[in-house]
Amino acid sequence: FTHDKIQQAAYQLLPEQTRRWNHMRFGLAICSHTMDSSLQNDELFFTSINQINKGGPDALSDSNQRVMVAALNLKAGKRSTELSDISTAFNLFKWGIAFLEDGHWEKNYELSINLHDAVCDAACFTNNVTAVTHHTEQVFSHARTDDDKFNSKYAATKILSHVNQREAIKSIYKILEELGEKPALSLGDPQLI
Repeated sequence: FTHDKIQQAAYQLLPEQTRRWNHMRFGLAICSHTMDSSLQNDELFFTSINQINKGGPDALSDSNQRVMVAALNLKAGKRSTELSDISTAFNLFKWGIAFLEDGHWEKNYELSINLHDAVCDAACFTNNVTAVTHHTEQVFSHARTDDDKFNSKYAATKILSHVNQREAIKSIYKILEELGEKPALSLGDPQLI
């Protein structure tokens, strides 16, 4: 117990930037070990990603490393989703976006779409209307095709259904029209609600 307190006090004496660089360095070292290993070790992988995220985007100056870390957060978030830990997945996706640099929509379009779609899905599960709204707006503003907007439209409609069913139905009908489909019931049909 005393040893832990001494270690914590020594850690607190380090400048903030040094602590962040150390977290990043340790996280990258652990992560490279998990990538080299033929065995998939979720615990070690998540430990490495958490250490990297404690380092934060400012601890990396190399653009390629930042993109790699954003992609690793996407991978970790998807794994968290598979493990039904949606709250952790949501945070990992947000970290992934945080590691992307200005102009990421032009430089790393697919990764940007995937991270924003993933954070929208996770935000739907956690009923985070603000996050869904923010990230769908990002996708709507930067997506190059309607297909790239589809997942975000779906997420926005799902979250809207919790707040206002009539508006959600209108949104669904609009999406169906964009896809060239004609719904069996008209929008004003009383059977809809």
